[in-house]
Amino acid sequence: LDACAQFNKPCMVLDRPNPLGGLIVSGGLIDDSLRSFIGRLPIPYVHGCTLGELATMANEEHWLTQNPMRKKQRCMLTVVKCKRWLRSETWEKLDRPWYPTSPNIPSVESIRGYSVAGVLGELGLLSIGMGTNMPFQIIGAPGLSFSPSIINGLKDRGLNLVKARFKPRGGKFSGEICDGYFLFPNRNWRPMEALSLLMWEVRRQFPQAFPDTLIKTSNGKTLAKAIGRSDVIVALCQGAQLSRIDILFTRGYEEFLLTRRKYLLYDK
Repeated sequence: LDACAQFNKPCMVLDRPNPLGGLIVSGGLIDDSLRSFIGRLPIPYVHGCTLGELATMANEEHWLTQNPMRKKQRCMLTVVKCKRWLRSETWEKLDRPWYPTSPNIPSVESIRGYSVAGVLGELGLLSIGMGTNMPFQIIGAPGLSFSPSIINGLKDRGLNLVKARFKPRGGKFSGEICDGYFLFPNRNWRPMEALSLLMWEVRRQFPQAFPDTLIKTSNGKTLAKAIGRSDVIVALCQGAQLSRIDILFTRGYEEFLLTRRKYLLYDK
């Protein structure tokens, strides 16, 4: 889109379904100062849009890179819509084979897990299933255990946990026995709200990994980029209440829903 706008060339997007469906939106907006290759657009982590919808939104909302004259750009965009797709349809309902988008995304279940475990992996405290046959679908560490209140809280946020023991063949804790949990989304699935509770609990169990200086380190900056907000990291390091972490994780959510509504191309 940027290049087509810069060189005055038409751009055509052949749209395709969002594998997670088009109904679930979870998380807040990226801090402008943290836009990067990880998160380029001011959208939530789980946005519920197709590529065509995102392209139209970015073009019409002037999110493209400014030209050398510092003027906002738009390109000549055409989106070819999918036929017969409904927003309520996830990948499983499409009767299409899944082609791994990377070695660690062998299934659509890995995408669902990635929306939670992907950020957890940036902490470097837990195994997130690398070196197993269920990447992003299992988390653990030697001796890791969550209380019933945390497990029930995650269930209310759309994430069921089932006890697991596993030995990763690579990645964090390679060759070690890990105690942990399989991650199974349920019908109330709200991935970023579940992530908020998980990170709050991980901070409670590993306070030494959250010094006040974390946000100034390379790991802290990468984590902030992955989440899209630095204030979440600061609040975790300060031992903030879960309610405060939840607010920070979802800041800008309502604003995005209003913007998104204008560019939806498909019915429910």
